[in-house]
Amino acid sequence: MGQHVNYSKTKERWFVHYEIIRNKKTIASDNVYAKKKGPELDWPKRPNKEQKEYLRKNSYLPSDKDVDAMKVRLNNEVASRGSTYETNDKITIAQLCDMFMDKANLGRVTTRRIYKSNIRYYIKPCLGHIRIKELSPRHQDDLMRYVEKHIVYKPISHKPVLLSQVKKIDPKATERKPRSTARVLQNLKLILDRSFLPESVDDGLGLIPYNPWSGLPIPKVLKKKLIRHKKAVQDNKIYLKPEQIKAIINNFGNSIYKFPTILLAETGMREGEVLGLKWKDFDEEEKTIFVRREVVKQEDEEGREYYSTEDINDGIDELAKALSTGKIYLSDTSIKILKKQKDFQSKKYAVNEIIKSLENNKSLKINRVIDDEDYVFTNIKTGHLLRPNGIYKQFKRAVARAKANSSFDIPTDVHPHDLRSAQASLLHKKGYSLKDISNRLRHSQIETTANIYTILTEESKREIAEGGSIFDDTDI
Repeated sequence: MGQHVNYSKTKERWFVHYEIIRNKKTIASDNVYAKKKGPELDWPKRPNKEQKEYLRKNSYLPSDKDVDAMKVRLNNEVASRGSTYETNDKITIAQLCDMFMDKANLGRVTTRRIYKSNIRYYIKPCLGHIRIKELSPRHQDDLMRYVEKHIVYKPISHKPVLLSQVKKIDPKATERKPRSTARVLQNLKLILDRSFLPESVDDGLGLIPYNPWSGLPIPKVLKKKLIRHKKAVQDNKIYLKPEQIKAIINNFGNSIYKFPTILLAETGMREGEVLGLKWKDFDEEEKTIFVRREVVKQEDEEGREYYSTEDINDGIDELAKALSTGKIYLSDTSIKILKKQKDFQSKKYAVNEIIKSLENNKSLKINRVIDDEDYVFTNIKTGHLLRPNGIYKQFKRAVARAKANSSFDIPTDVHPHDLRSAQASLLHKKGYSLKDISNRLRHSQIETTANIYTILTEESKREIAEGGSIFDDTDI
């Protein structure tokens, strides 16, 4: 429970604000005003005991009877709801976001982390104080401008900071990508949509009586930026060629991330999916592997980050095997890599056990992950899962070495996910259909594959033009 005395400049009256708090969240609140107008005194925002007594003596405060009546009414409202997180038209955006995160099933841990971050750094600071009934289309423009003005600039902070502040240090700094801005707006729209839908409907939560943003399109300015950004991405899309990929892999040295990266290139899997593989997912006889989980970044209750696996199709193995979307057929190269990894893992694990028995060193942590969880790729010394950002760092180092040591022209701004696009490029050049490529990459929507396919088709047209040329430079 919380009760405070404040002054309203618009009403020129002192009032008592009362709120009911459960699990650190305000679930009901209201104000009761004094009947008599009062002066705005040169006091702190919340008066102390003596100052309250002065206000009471001069009838500048609401009566105790009116305050008690408000308390009884709010407590009865909460009791009649039957749920701590049901609410009324007084709810603010910040309260709704808290309730939504408590009740909504957002599926993947990564999705939940994105919502949590966008709510914390953008939605709450910009619109958190706005009541649902006061929310209007102009607030969407306010949120868009707020997001665009804040970027993550790691030399200053891992949290978003003002773009104007960053420009003082780095004049070349630019505003956020329009796709990131659009994602924040879409997050809030989905929160409003699902909070309005009744609980009887799939994904409905029934938290608010109406949705003030129902059918509201994204701002036209942002839509134009998205179109320009999409075209720029397509124009600058990098498709690594097999010889470039080989040059990069050859510069990994003896890194523990070398084999996972080769598997990325061979299968088109995502970084987190490769690192989440277990040996039970691998069927050498059928030459297949099943994608059931992925390594993702998570946060504990104190906000500290750590890495863990999130199940995709895990649990009942028979169910996962029935899902073709999780099944990947392996090349002979992939099978050879997995066999090498198994052999390497077994030898290293045995050596560590011998060291432990000889030295009886309790501080030496043998990799129980391998012994108990059966993961394919782990850090043998620490027992920890390998991190997706570890692949990224090793990949960038290998790219730098490859540029220095090989004759191939390798773009500097490539990253591991480009290996997934390279798989699509290779399959396209070998004549496989859009559907085959989509199944291989396990895209949830074929439109995602079609976007890649369109760029590849344009590239093919250029190659065809050159291939159909009769004359060469010496003839002209």
